[in-house]
Amino acid sequence: MDANSKTILIESESRSGEFYSVDLQSISCTCPYFAKKLVNVPSDDPHRLCKHLTQALCKTAIPKVFERYAQDIEWFGKRNAAFSDKKSIKPDKNVALHVDEVQTTSVDKKKKYCYLTAVAREKKISAAVPLDGGLVTYTLNNFHAQYNTMTQESVIPIGYRNLERAVVSWIVDEYNKAKNMTAPIAVKPEIDSQANPVNLPEGSVKTILMEKRDGPVELGNVIDDFEDAEHFFLKGEAVRESIEAIIRKNHRVIIYRINRSRVYSYDLAPNTEQSTVTTSHGDFTITASSAISDDFPRAYRFMKKAVLFWLRAELDRIRNL
Repeated sequence: MDANSKTILIESESRSGEFYSVDLQSISCTCPYFAKKLVNVPSDDPHRLCKHLTQALCKTAIPKVFERYAQDIEWFGKRNAAFSDKKSIKPDKNVALHVDEVQTTSVDKKKKYCYLTAVAREKKISAAVPLDGGLVTYTLNNFHAQYNTMTQESVIPIGYRNLERAVVSWIVDEYNKAKNMTAPIAVKPEIDSQANPVNLPEGSVKTILMEKRDGPVELGNVIDDFEDAEHFFLKGEAVRESIEAIIRKNHRVIIYRINRSRVYSYDLAPNTEQSTVTTSHGDFTITASSAISDDFPRAYRFMKKAVLFWLRAELDRIRNL
Protein backbone atom coordinates (compact mmCIF):
# COMPACT_ATOMS: atom_id res chain seq x y z
CA MET A 1 0.00 0.00 0.00
CA ASP A 2 1.23 3.49 -0.92
CA ALA A 3 1.14 5.74 2.17
CA ASN A 4 0.74 8.93 0.13
CA SER A 5 -1.87 7.87 -2.42
CA LYS A 6 -3.69 5.49 -0.05
CA THR A 7 -3.93 2.80 -2.69
CA ILE A 8 -3.91 -0.95 -2.26
CA LEU A 9 -3.65 -3.77 -4.78
CA ILE A 10 -6.26 -6.53 -4.75
CA GLU A 11 -5.76 -9.63 -6.85
CA SER A 12 -8.40 -10.55 -9.42
CA GLU A 13 -10.44 -13.59 -8.38
CA SER A 14 -10.95 -14.81 -11.95
CA ARG A 15 -7.51 -13.90 -13.36
CA SER A 16 -4.71 -15.16 -11.19
CA GLY A 17 -1.71 -12.80 -11.10
CA GLU A 18 -3.72 -9.77 -12.24
CA PHE A 19 -4.24 -6.98 -9.71
CA TYR A 20 -6.62 -4.02 -9.47
CA SER A 21 -5.65 -0.75 -7.84
CA VAL A 22 -8.05 0.39 -5.13
CA ASP A 23 -7.90 4.06 -4.10
CA LEU A 24 -9.18 4.38 -0.54
CA GLN A 25 -9.17 8.18 -0.68
CA SER A 26 -11.45 8.56 -3.70
CA ILE A 27 -13.21 5.21 -3.04
CA SER A 28 -12.49 3.88 -6.51
CA CYS A 29 -11.18 0.77 -8.23
CA THR A 30 -9.60 0.02 -11.62
CA CYS A 31 -11.66 -3.12 -12.19
CA PRO A 32 -14.00 -3.21 -15.25
CA TYR A 33 -17.13 -3.63 -13.10
CA PHE A 34 -16.42 -0.42 -11.17
CA ALA A 35 -15.70 1.55 -14.35
CA LYS A 36 -18.89 0.31 -16.02
CA LYS A 37 -21.41 0.23 -13.15
CA LEU A 38 -20.20 2.13 -10.08
CA VAL A 39 -18.05 5.10 -11.09
CA ASN A 40 -20.98 7.55 -10.91
CA VAL A 41 -22.34 6.35 -7.56
CA PRO A 42 -21.72 9.00 -4.83
CA SER A 43 -18.56 8.40 -2.80
CA ASP A 44 -20.50 8.27 0.48
CA ASP A 45 -22.91 5.58 -0.79
CA PRO A 46 -21.90 2.01 0.16
CA HIS A 47 -23.34 0.77 -3.15
CA ARG A 48 -20.19 2.26 -4.74
CA LEU A 49 -18.17 -0.56 -3.19
CA CYS A 50 -17.18 -3.28 -5.64
CA LYS A 51 -15.84 -6.57 -4.27
CA HIS A 52 -12.26 -5.27 -4.41
CA LEU A 53 -13.19 -2.19 -2.38
CA THR A 54 -14.99 -4.22 0.32
CA GLN A 55 -11.91 -6.47 0.59
CA ALA A 56 -9.56 -3.50 0.75
CA LEU A 57 -11.60 -1.75 3.46
CA CYS A 58 -11.63 -4.93 5.56
CA LYS A 59 -7.83 -5.16 5.29
CA THR A 60 -7.26 -1.51 6.27
CA ALA A 61 -9.94 0.54 8.03
CA ILE A 62 -13.53 1.43 7.26
CA PRO A 63 -13.89 5.22 6.74
CA LYS A 64 -16.10 7.21 9.10
CA VAL A 65 -18.62 7.87 6.32
CA PHE A 66 -19.28 4.12 6.16
CA GLU A 67 -19.23 3.40 9.92
CA ARG A 68 -22.90 2.52 10.15
CA TYR A 69 -22.44 -0.01 7.33
CA ALA A 70 -19.32 -1.54 8.85
CA GLN A 71 -20.93 -4.86 9.73
CA ASP A 72 -22.26 -5.29 6.19
CA ILE A 73 -18.98 -4.22 4.55
CA GLU A 74 -17.02 -6.72 6.63
CA TRP A 75 -19.54 -9.44 5.73
CA PHE A 76 -19.14 -8.78 1.99
CA GLY A 77 -15.37 -8.32 2.25
CA LYS A 78 -14.91 -11.75 3.84
CA ARG A 79 -16.90 -13.28 0.98
CA ASN A 80 -15.12 -11.31 -1.79
CA ALA A 81 -18.44 -9.73 -2.77
CA ALA A 82 -19.63 -6.24 -3.72
CA PHE A 83 -21.96 -4.36 -1.40
CA SER A 84 -25.58 -5.23 -2.15
CA ASP A 85 -28.96 -4.74 -0.50
CA LYS A 86 -30.13 -8.14 -1.64
CA LYS A 87 -27.38 -10.03 0.15
CA SER A 88 -26.86 -7.62 3.02
CA ILE A 89 -27.23 -8.92 6.53
CA LYS A 90 -29.73 -7.06 8.67
CA PRO A 91 -28.13 -4.18 10.58
CA ASP A 92 -28.09 -4.40 14.36
CA LYS A 93 -31.07 -2.30 15.45
CA ASN A 94 -29.27 -1.55 18.72
CA VAL A 95 -26.41 0.26 16.98
CA ALA A 96 -26.36 3.93 17.95
CA LEU A 97 -27.97 6.31 15.49
CA HIS A 98 -25.61 8.69 13.69
CA VAL A 99 -26.44 12.39 13.87
CA ASP A 100 -26.72 12.71 10.09
CA GLU A 101 -29.36 9.96 9.98
CA VAL A 102 -32.03 12.31 11.39
CA GLN A 103 -33.51 14.14 8.41
CA THR A 104 -35.96 17.02 8.92
CA THR A 105 -39.09 16.61 6.79
CA SER A 106 -41.17 19.62 7.88
CA VAL A 107 -40.91 22.82 9.96
CA ASP A 108 -43.97 24.83 11.08
CA LYS A 109 -43.04 27.85 13.18
CA LYS A 110 -45.81 29.46 15.24
CA LYS A 111 -45.82 32.23 17.87
CA LYS A 112 -44.73 30.09 20.81
CA TYR A 113 -43.75 26.74 19.31
CA CYS A 114 -42.00 25.29 16.32
CA TYR A 115 -43.50 21.99 15.20
CA LEU A 116 -41.04 19.63 13.54
CA THR A 117 -41.10 16.25 11.88
CA ALA A 118 -38.20 14.04 10.83
CA VAL A 119 -37.30 10.49 9.86
CA ALA A 120 -34.44 8.38 11.13
CA ARG A 121 -33.81 4.72 10.42
CA GLU A 122 -37.41 4.28 9.19
CA LYS A 123 -38.76 5.84 12.38
CA LYS A 124 -40.95 8.95 12.37
CA ILE A 125 -40.18 11.76 14.81
CA SER A 126 -42.54 14.60 15.72
CA ALA A 127 -41.49 17.37 18.11
CA ALA A 128 -43.05 20.48 19.67
CA VAL A 129 -40.20 22.90 20.44
CA PRO A 130 -40.91 25.96 22.66
CA LEU A 131 -39.29 29.05 21.13
CA ASP A 132 -38.46 30.42 24.60
CA GLY A 133 -36.53 27.24 25.46
CA GLY A 134 -37.39 24.56 27.97
CA LEU A 135 -39.26 21.29 27.69
CA VAL A 136 -39.45 19.76 24.20
CA THR A 137 -41.98 16.95 23.87
CA TYR A 138 -41.60 14.54 21.00
CA THR A 139 -42.67 11.14 19.79
CA LEU A 140 -40.69 8.28 18.24
CA ASN A 141 -43.07 5.99 16.36
CA ASN A 142 -45.84 6.97 18.84
CA PHE A 143 -43.61 6.45 21.90
CA HIS A 144 -43.48 9.61 23.99
CA ALA A 145 -40.22 11.25 25.06
CA GLN A 146 -38.96 14.66 26.13
CA TYR A 147 -35.84 16.80 26.34
CA ASN A 148 -35.25 20.05 28.23
CA THR A 149 -33.03 22.51 26.34
CA MET A 150 -32.23 24.37 29.57
CA THR A 151 -31.57 21.57 32.08
CA GLN A 152 -30.48 18.95 29.48
CA GLU A 153 -32.75 16.43 31.18
CA SER A 154 -33.71 13.68 28.74
CA VAL A 155 -36.49 11.13 29.14
CA ILE A 156 -36.83 8.47 26.44
CA PRO A 157 -38.12 4.86 26.37
CA ILE A 158 -35.29 2.45 27.01
CA GLY A 159 -35.85 0.69 23.69
CA TYR A 160 -34.96 3.90 21.86
CA ARG A 161 -31.89 5.00 23.80
CA ASN A 162 -29.58 4.04 20.96
CA LEU A 163 -31.32 6.86 19.03
CA GLU A 164 -31.21 9.39 21.85
CA ARG A 165 -27.89 11.11 21.13
CA ALA A 166 -28.78 11.78 17.50
CA VAL A 167 -32.37 12.85 18.22
CA VAL A 168 -31.35 15.23 21.01
CA SER A 169 -28.65 16.70 18.75
CA TRP A 170 -31.30 17.24 16.08
CA ILE A 171 -33.64 18.93 18.59
CA VAL A 172 -30.87 21.27 19.78
CA ASP A 173 -29.93 22.24 16.21
CA GLU A 174 -33.54 22.91 15.19
CA TYR A 175 -34.27 24.85 18.40
CA ASN A 176 -31.24 27.09 17.89
CA LYS A 177 -32.40 27.83 14.34
CA ALA A 178 -35.99 28.68 15.32
CA LYS A 179 -35.70 30.16 18.86
CA ASN A 180 -36.79 33.65 19.85
CA MET A 181 -34.15 36.37 19.80
CA THR A 182 -34.06 36.58 23.62
CA ALA A 183 -34.14 32.85 24.29
CA PRO A 184 -30.94 31.15 25.47
CA ILE A 185 -28.81 29.07 23.11
CA ALA A 186 -29.05 25.32 23.71
CA VAL A 187 -25.86 23.28 24.05
CA LYS A 188 -25.52 19.66 22.96
CA PRO A 189 -25.08 17.35 25.96
CA GLU A 190 -22.82 14.33 26.27
CA ILE A 191 -25.10 11.28 26.02
CA ASP A 192 -24.18 7.64 26.48
CA SER A 193 -25.95 5.84 23.65
CA GLN A 194 -25.50 2.36 25.13
CA ALA A 195 -28.70 0.50 24.23
CA ASN A 196 -28.35 -2.56 26.47
CA PRO A 197 -27.21 -1.70 30.01
CA VAL A 198 -25.25 -4.21 32.06
CA ASN A 199 -27.08 -6.12 34.77
CA LEU A 200 -27.50 -4.03 37.91
CA PRO A 201 -26.38 -5.72 41.12
CA GLU A 202 -28.46 -5.90 44.29
CA GLY A 203 -28.33 -2.65 46.22
CA SER A 204 -28.29 -0.46 43.10
CA VAL A 205 -31.74 1.06 43.73
CA LYS A 206 -31.73 4.09 46.01
CA THR A 207 -34.88 5.09 47.90
CA ILE A 208 -35.67 8.77 47.38
CA LEU A 209 -39.21 8.84 48.84
CA MET A 210 -41.26 6.79 51.27
CA GLU A 211 -44.54 8.04 52.71
CA LYS A 212 -47.52 6.49 54.47
CA ARG A 213 -50.83 7.11 52.75
CA ASP A 214 -54.37 6.76 54.07
CA GLY A 215 -57.31 5.41 52.11
CA PRO A 216 -57.21 4.03 48.56
CA VAL A 217 -53.87 4.51 46.80
CA GLU A 218 -53.53 4.88 43.03
CA LEU A 219 -50.55 3.76 41.00
CA GLY A 220 -51.04 4.29 37.29
CA ASN A 221 -54.44 2.84 36.47
CA VAL A 222 -54.43 0.51 39.51
CA ILE A 223 -56.24 1.52 42.72
CA ASP A 224 -55.15 -0.32 45.86
CA ASP A 225 -58.03 -0.12 48.35
CA PHE A 226 -57.39 -2.77 51.02
CA GLU A 227 -59.06 -1.20 54.04
CA ASP A 228 -57.16 -3.20 56.64
CA ALA A 229 -53.70 -2.38 55.28
CA GLU A 230 -51.24 0.39 55.99
CA HIS A 231 -50.20 1.69 52.56
CA PHE A 232 -46.73 3.04 51.85
CA PHE A 233 -45.81 4.75 48.60
CA LEU A 234 -42.15 4.45 47.61
CA LYS A 235 -40.02 5.89 44.86
CA GLY A 236 -36.55 4.68 43.97
CA GLU A 237 -33.91 5.43 41.38
CA ALA A 238 -31.28 3.30 39.67
CA VAL A 239 -29.04 4.86 37.01
CA ARG A 240 -31.64 6.67 34.85
CA GLU A 241 -34.60 4.49 35.78
CA SER A 242 -37.38 5.47 38.18
CA ILE A 243 -39.28 2.85 40.19
CA GLU A 244 -42.56 3.47 42.03
CA ALA A 245 -44.15 0.95 44.39
CA ILE A 246 -47.02 0.50 46.84
CA ILE A 247 -46.25 -1.75 49.77
CA ARG A 248 -48.94 -2.90 52.22
CA LYS A 249 -47.51 -3.60 55.64
CA ASN A 250 -49.45 -6.80 56.31
CA HIS A 251 -49.75 -8.17 52.77
CA ARG A 252 -47.35 -10.23 50.70
CA VAL A 253 -48.11 -8.67 47.29
CA ILE A 254 -46.33 -5.49 46.16
CA ILE A 255 -47.34 -3.52 43.08
CA TYR A 256 -44.74 -1.49 41.20
CA ARG A 257 -43.89 0.13 37.88
CA ILE A 258 -40.72 1.30 36.15
CA ASN A 259 -40.48 4.64 34.33
CA ARG A 260 -44.26 5.17 34.61
CA SER A 261 -45.01 2.12 32.45
CA ARG A 262 -47.74 -0.45 33.20
CA VAL A 263 -48.13 -1.76 36.75
CA TYR A 264 -46.74 -5.16 37.78
CA SER A 265 -47.23 -7.28 40.88
CA TYR A 266 -44.63 -9.12 42.96
CA ASP A 267 -45.71 -11.93 45.31
CA LEU A 268 -43.11 -12.38 48.05
CA ALA A 269 -44.69 -15.52 49.55
CA PRO A 270 -46.61 -17.65 47.04
CA ASN A 271 -49.24 -19.95 48.58
CA THR A 272 -48.37 -23.64 48.62
CA GLU A 273 -50.96 -26.36 49.24
CA GLN A 274 -50.64 -30.12 49.52
CA SER A 275 -53.34 -32.72 49.06
CA THR A 276 -53.34 -36.52 49.12
CA VAL A 277 -54.94 -38.55 46.35
CA THR A 278 -55.71 -42.25 46.94
CA THR A 279 -55.56 -44.59 43.96
CA SER A 280 -55.42 -48.34 43.48
CA HIS A 281 -51.63 -48.01 43.32
CA GLY A 282 -51.39 -46.18 46.63
CA ASP A 283 -51.48 -42.63 47.97
CA PHE A 284 -49.93 -39.73 46.05
CA THR A 285 -49.18 -36.26 47.40
CA ILE A 286 -49.86 -33.34 45.08
CA THR A 287 -48.22 -30.00 45.80
CA ALA A 288 -49.65 -26.88 44.15
CA SER A 289 -48.17 -23.41 44.35
CA SER A 290 -49.91 -20.20 43.32
CA ALA A 291 -48.21 -16.84 42.93
CA ILE A 292 -49.67 -13.46 42.03
CA SER A 293 -46.39 -12.24 40.54
CA ASP A 294 -46.37 -10.90 36.99
CA ASP A 295 -43.45 -11.59 34.72
CA PHE A 296 -40.84 -8.86 35.19
CA PRO A 297 -41.02 -6.22 32.39
CA ARG A 298 -38.91 -7.54 29.52
CA ALA A 299 -37.30 -4.21 28.63
CA TYR A 300 -35.89 -3.91 32.16
CA ARG A 301 -34.62 -7.45 32.74
CA PHE A 302 -31.15 -6.01 33.34
CA MET A 303 -32.38 -4.53 36.64
CA LYS A 304 -34.64 -7.36 37.83
CA LYS A 305 -32.30 -8.53 40.58
CA ALA A 306 -31.80 -4.98 41.86
CA VAL A 307 -35.52 -4.04 41.84
CA LEU A 308 -36.77 -7.19 43.54
CA PHE A 309 -34.02 -6.92 46.16
CA TRP A 310 -35.10 -3.32 46.81
CA LEU A 311 -38.78 -4.26 47.14
CA ARG A 312 -38.00 -7.04 49.64
CA ALA A 313 -35.69 -4.80 51.67
CA GLU A 314 -38.24 -1.97 51.81
CA LEU A 315 -41.00 -4.35 52.93
CA ASP A 316 -38.77 -5.60 55.77
CA ARG A 317 -38.07 -1.99 56.77
CA ILE A 318 -41.79 -1.09 56.75
CA ARG A 319 -42.69 -4.16 58.83
CA ASN A 320 -40.21 -3.04 61.47
CA LEU A 321 -41.64 0.48 61.75
